[in-house]
Amino acid sequence: MQLVSSLRNLGHVEISVAMLTDERGRGEDHLSDAVDAVLALALADTGREREALSLAITALAQHLPRYQRSMKNYARQLLEKSRDAAPGR
Repeated sequence: MQLVSSLRNLGHVEISVAMLTDERGRGEDHLSDAVDAVLALALADTGREREALSLAITALAQHLPRYQRSMKNYARQLLEKSRDAAPGR
């Protein structure tokens, strides 16, 4: 976490995104929400704000006492709108 955060802060955002994405692929553990939080920041730095927001809302949703399903659906919709707006669509 410290390395990817430092890389992001030093302007090596794409490396940070790649490392965090790889880490997410290894499965969940007690640091998963922290990984998602830093990945969301890095994605926002690369101009992928909708994806970043979706990731953050999805991570937050599991901690909410209510509206978990709604928040997860909103997060999914953000990604769908992002894909629909992609060049070539």
